[in-house]
Amino acid sequence: MTAETYLKKLDNLQSLINSKRLLYDEQLAICTQVNKEFDQIRVKTSRDLRRQEEENVKLAMIGEEIDKLTALPDEARVLFDQLEDNRYSAILTSRHLAGLKWSEVKEIVGYEKSWTHELYIRAVDALDELLKDRTLPDTFV
Repeated sequence: MTAETYLKKLDNLQSLINSKRLLYDEQLAICTQVNKEFDQIRVKTSRDLRRQEEENVKLAMIGEEIDKLTALPDEARVLFDQLEDNRYSAILTSRHLAGLKWSEVKEIVGYEKSWTHELYIRAVDALDELLKDRTLPDTFV
């Protein structure tokens, strides 16, 4: 995966997490509803138990996906910290993990906008080199 693709995925990560959380809430409602239905049934059939189990498994799987997705920014931060220049890490972290605007990024690094963009291009190139030898988590691919 190229650095540009990686960074775009980071930018979209929060909306993906939010959509998974909505899906989790919907599945939780289904599981709760299923459990309430089963509380009213005196004799549970194997079919009913299987349905409840399937819904609970879906809920657990969505929860695991959310956990993996929420860990990705920390993994990205570790990756950015491995870049040769601390300015690269600061720019990538500010822009892609903190979601700051370019005007805010330039204030953090203390350079003019044009030089900040030049450093960003260099940071992306350095990240490309770092990603060549890496296998990224399945969740991120």
